[in-house]
Amino acid sequence: MAYYRIQTVSQMPDPDIRICSDVAGFVSAWAGMAISIVNSPVNTILFSFATARHRSWKWTVAPAAFYFFAVLMIIKADPPQRGAIEGGRMEAAAKITQTLTRIQLHAERICMLRGEGYESGALKAQISALRQWDADHAKMVAIPDWVSMCWFGHPHLNLFGFLGWFQASCMALNDTY
Repeated sequence: MAYYRIQTVSQMPDPDIRICSDVAGFVSAWAGMAISIVNSPVNTILFSFATARHRSWKWTVAPAAFYFFAVLMIIKADPPQRGAIEGGRMEAAAKITQTLTRIQLHAERICMLRGEGYESGALKAQISALRQWDADHAKMVAIPDWVSMCWFGHPHLNLFGFLGWFQASCMALNDTY
């Protein structure tokens, strides 16, 4: 009976599709990080150059100091156990994916040999382990996410935007007087 349920469920994707989607997510995450690492200093340098073109060199210090301070605050807010928790979450998720793939590929044999109880128990244990890792992860990222959101998160209410508006206002007052 379980074999026929697995065969008729259309939400369970092919193992090759799951592997391809995992690889695509990994590559896009690393590409996005590389673009951000390159884009932030380049924008800071270009903005500093545009700011200092007709003004004193002191105007160029604010964007660079802000960028340095923001990165330093985000690094300091990141807890030291982050790597272990992220690794545990990834390992638990990989075990669940491996079990689901095994069940999907060998569903007929599992049902014929009456192994549903073992597979169901293993899957439940792996899901509970993943839930525990997710709970630990949620506790760990609360403060770093808040710090990151304060600096860059909200499109209208963030420190990065306030600094830009403050500097633009100072430059406008400097030009006026």
